[in-house]
Amino acid sequence: MLRRSVRWLCYQHAVKPAARIGIFPLHLDPPTVQHCEIFRLLVGKDHACGNPINSKNGGSSAGGASCALPVSTLSSSWSSSRGGAMEGGEGSPLDIAQLIEQPPSSRDLHLGRLKQNALNDPVSCDAMLRGAKSLEHFEDFERLLNESALAPFDHLILVPNTKYPVTLRQSVHLAAMSVLATKDLARVHVELKALEHPDKMMSVVYDLVSKYPKSTIIHWLPNVHEMQHWKHFDELARTVPFLLLRPKGWRSASEAINDILTNGVESPPTSSSPSTTSTSAATGGVPSQQQQHVVSSTPSKMSLLRISDKTKLRSMMPRQWDTSSTPSMMEIIEVPRMSGSYVRQELWEGSTSPTELLTPAVQRYVDSQMLYRDFRKGAFHSRYNSHNSATQSGGRAKPLVASAHAGMALVAFQGIIPRLELHYDPNNLLAREQYNKLKPFECLDGRDPDLIVPIGGDGYFMHCVRKHWRRYIPFFGVNAGHVGYLLNDCGVLEELFSAPLKLHHLSMLYVEAEAENATGEKHVLEELAFNDAWVERSSGQTALIRILVNGEERIRRVRGDGVLMSTAAGSTAYAQALGASPVPVGAPLIQLVGSNIVSPAQWRPVHLNQEDIVEFEVVDNFKRPCRGYVDAVDVGTVTRMMVRTSRVAGVQVAFADSCDLQQKLYKMQFPGAR
Repeated sequence: MLRRSVRWLCYQHAVKPAARIGIFPLHLDPPTVQHCEIFRLLVGKDHACGNPINSKNGGSSAGGASCALPVSTLSSSWSSSRGGAMEGGEGSPLDIAQLIEQPPSSRDLHLGRLKQNALNDPVSCDAMLRGAKSLEHFEDFERLLNESALAPFDHLILVPNTKYPVTLRQSVHLAAMSVLATKDLARVHVELKALEHPDKMMSVVYDLVSKYPKSTIIHWLPNVHEMQHWKHFDELARTVPFLLLRPKGWRSASEAINDILTNGVESPPTSSSPSTTSTSAATGGVPSQQQQHVVSSTPSKMSLLRISDKTKLRSMMPRQWDTSSTPSMMEIIEVPRMSGSYVRQELWEGSTSPTELLTPAVQRYVDSQMLYRDFRKGAFHSRYNSHNSATQSGGRAKPLVASAHAGMALVAFQGIIPRLELHYDPNNLLAREQYNKLKPFECLDGRDPDLIVPIGGDGYFMHCVRKHWRRYIPFFGVNAGHVGYLLNDCGVLEELFSAPLKLHHLSMLYVEAEAENATGEKHVLEELAFNDAWVERSSGQTALIRILVNGEERIRRVRGDGVLMSTAAGSTAYAQALGASPVPVGAPLIQLVGSNIVSPAQWRPVHLNQEDIVEFEVVDNFKRPCRGYVDAVDVGTVTRMMVRTSRVAGVQVAFADSCDLQQKLYKMQFPGAR
């Protein structure tokens, strides 16, 4: 069996194998404030969902409660400090441009005064109270968790998955919303493997249980029938406790519990029945072996049902399950929950404010990607216009979608200066100069920014994307290099604070490379690529590579220096140097390109659908060894490489309104034209 290495999962080093782990496979479409509260209580956190805490993403977290600098306030304060109004009028783009060009000492003085005024504004705390209406009636759920023998957990690992097949774009959206919903919960982690490799068998659950011996599987009771398809479920049921969450008021669950109570299970223990047992401080809150069940509330309230007698559990399990698969320990806890279909319908109709349903981070993502909305209805326009008016009157404004085009959105930060996270190439003098201009607008208070701003060349931009893509925050690249196809020119920085930004969603590549180490041991390495992935010869011999597309052999032997797969964004990089034609950003395709191909003669670059799966198999790897590269990162000697579009990794790239990507593409396609 090949050893598998996954380098892009960030929680593996944070969760110790000996910790008490809750594994929670679920459908998050979309994740709501109720989900966030359930996760918080399952790990025993005492901070509210959305409050700023130490984040898993490089110390940057945001609960939506952050301070804004209104443009009008900035302009008026700056004008009064200079003894009069500035040219261009209050709040005009010229005010921001002049502020950027001011000497650092003068600029920092006025910005410090403005930031202090913004911090004193109590309205900025309004975001912490978002979703309060949806978090009512969780006191009983918290009490039942405290009475549980299984919860709370040291860490909670969420395994988002889909009930039905979804497109690549939808899968990436689900992954992004799952990560954004939990980014403020330090002990809640998201395992994206079930979305990257959709399968009813859910092998990731078995892998997690094998890695963490003190695991408990958490699942929704209405979806409990899905577990019968899981890999090695019989073994899991015999060895792993189950914590089932029953939505409050779900009739089918109530009927199942009544069936158990009427089929010979003893009635709830009372003070007058000494023969029954219950958890107590004497037993440390853990039921004894003789204990059959505990119902810790009256029928009219939320209940906890704990059952450890396998013969009493058979009537609860679906008929398709074998009786030997009955869990050895299981608890059922009632919890208030809004169904996913209800939340989607409310967002689609616009009848409920999204702030009552979604966390601030998820709401920003939903707005930027134009999800769950009906543009034909007047409710959409009234909903977002009223939200825009409310945010301009005070509090933290959110990025709002101004209009939409094919594959692109226009995002404006109306009434505020966007919060920036700056990264620059220290070896680039022009990058350092542009960084000093934007430094006063950098957010240094530990909260999430509105934009990540890499300043440098194309290579540095790719480096930042590979490092920060999992935060699902838009990138606004500033060109301090040569080509800068995906970057904004330094002369358009004024538009960062005034005009709407064009937002493009770019896909990434998922790569599986079967590599060999020095001792000849093989292992599978999983990587993600923003630009490209390729296999090339590592000796003086030409490479012999077999190419398969969707499992079907297309070329038996390619003889040359190597072969490369690129995304649409990477078509202007190494792929173009190998002879491929650049394609528009966001095009739903991937490119297959050969390097110095000897045979087949005159084989040209190929455009494939982004859903296609391409495999490279090295022929005679002992005589003609090959090395693999992912975004120019050497992964070692490889014997096989599989490349496809990722189902979880995507990047949002923002451009200034005056940035014309089509004209940039024309200049690359027709270099001699004027």
